[in-house]
Amino acid sequence: TVWSFSGLGSDVFPSIPGIGSAFLAHFLLCHFREESSSRAFGTMFYFLSKNDVADSIDARFIVSPRQLMSAGVVALLVVVGLEAAYVISDPPEPRDSDEFMFDLYELPITVATATYQQTFDLQDGESADFETRFSDWGIPEDAGVIYDLTFEILYSDTQENLGGSACDSVTTVPDFSGAEGPLEIVDDAQQTNEQCDVPVVVAYVYQMTPASIIDFPVMFKEDIDDFSDILFDQSAMQGDWYVTLSLSTNVDTPVVGNDNGEQIQVIVTASYVESVGKAVKFTEEPLAE
Repeated sequence: TVWSFSGLGSDVFPSIPGIGSAFLAHFLLCHFREESSSRAFGTMFYFLSKNDVADSIDARFIVSPRQLMSAGVVALLVVVGLEAAYVISDPPEPRDSDEFMFDLYELPITVATATYQQTFDLQDGESADFETRFSDWGIPEDAGVIYDLTFEILYSDTQENLGGSACDSVTTVPDFSGAEGPLEIVDDAQQTNEQCDVPVVVAYVYQMTPASIIDFPVMFKEDIDDFSDILFDQSAMQGDWYVTLSLSTNVDTPVVGNDNGEQIQVIVTASYVESVGKAVKFTEEPLAE
C-alpha cells in the first residue's frame, strides 16, 4: 500500500517490493531473534562456512562455498550468452523518419550566374568611376542569395607609339562601403594591373555562410526553415558598388610619346541561388541535378 501511494507502483509492480520485504524480514528474524531458528532455509538448504563439517549438518542439500561460486559463474555465463544471442539475432526495427528529429535531409539547390559590364575610354592620366547596383545584374526578383560576387577588368594595349610593347597600367580602387552587408570575405584592396588581353580579378566578395550550405546542403529536419531563409536573403548585396579606374599609358618611344588611351571593360559576375527544391531524406547519394 505504501509503495502504491508513493507513486512508484506505476513503474514497478507492487508485489515485487512486497515479496522482497517479506524475505528480508524473515532473514533478519532468523539472525537476531532468539526464538527463531538461525537457519533461514530450514532443513532444505544449508550453506557451509569454512568451519562447518558436512557430516554434522541435518539438511537435504548442503552447499559448499566452492559449489556456490561455480553455480554463480555458470548462471552468469548463461545470461551473457543469451544476451549476446539476442543482440546478434534481433534485427533493428523499421522506423518512420518523420518521428525522429535526428534524420538528415538534403535541399536540392540550383545555382546560376549573371554578368554585367561597362566599357570606359580613358586617356593617359584619366580616371573614371564604375558604379553599379544589384538591379543592374539581371538577377530575377524571386531568386536567392548571391554568394559570390567578382569584379574584373579587361583591356588590350593599342601601342600607338609605333614602338611600344609594354602593357599600359590600370589602377583600380574598389569601394564597397555603400553595400548593405554584412559582407563576410572581402578583397577590395587597391591594385595596379599591367596584364593585357586577359580578365583580371580586381575585387570580390564571398559569402561563406550560404556557400557552405550550397556545397553541402544536408541538415537536420528542424533546421530546414532557417537554412532556407539564409538561401533566399538578398539583403547583403543591396546598395551601391564602386570601382575607380585610373590609366597610365606607357612611353616606349620618346619621340612619338605616350599611347593615346585604352578601352577598359569592367565585368561583374554574380553567382546566386536560382531555386531551392523540397527537402528530401539524405541517403548519402548525390541528388540528380
